Amino acid sequence: MNNEIMCQRENLNFQKEAEEQFSFLEKEYEFSLKSSDLYRVEFVSKDVRIVILHDRLSYCLDVDFHRLNESISDMGASLYIFLLAKNKSDEIGHWPFQVSNDSNVLAKFIERLAILTKKHAEGLILGDRDSYLLCDSYEERISEIDEIDELKPAALMAWKQKQYKKLIQIYDEIGVENLSDADKKRLTIAKRYSTSSLKNYPLLGRVRDFFLNRST
Repeated sequence: MNNEIMCQRENLNFQKEAEEQFSFLEKEYEFSLKSSDLYRVEFVSKDVRIVILHDRLSYCLDVDFHRLNESISDMGASLYIFLLAKNKSDEIGHWPFQVSNDSNVLAKFIERLAILTKKHAEGLILGDRDSYLLCDSYEERISEIDEIDELKPAALMAWKQKQYKKLIQIYDEIGVENLSDADKKRLTIAKRYSTSSLKNYPLLGRVRDFFLNRST
């Protein structure tokens, strides 16, 4: 079975295509080909390591950049993340993450990766620190968004259950700057009613509920 898989991967010509399409790194940027196999082709310069990846399981493609400098820790960046951070999503088009096991299709995708790298990622190629920091900042922002998305269902549940103090705590974790207009409205209402008790005033409590339900 393993031999059959290896044969299939060899027939895709990933190594040959990646080496040829990214040969501009050697010709124009003083890189050298360090290693090459069925899953990765690696080029290195004195400052940067660039790896064209072909995932073993998913067959996905990407280009990874690593800034090498003895004075700081290794810094890495993905071409895909870098293009998103540079607001180039319109040029990504059908990103070659979903790759078929057709060698002709794979060759076109690798060519596309090389074109995008040459056109937009010169900062990463040259080891420009700001380019790598841009990727780091974007990834941190994506992580924050993921955390916010995880908190929002809990906030909505607290709102529906009229747990206003809990709602305020969750919104504090999310941050006011990340709240939608609807969230801000709920926060204002929650702050208004979390500091007072209407248990002894059932009529006022029903009036409050009427207005709260209108705001959902």
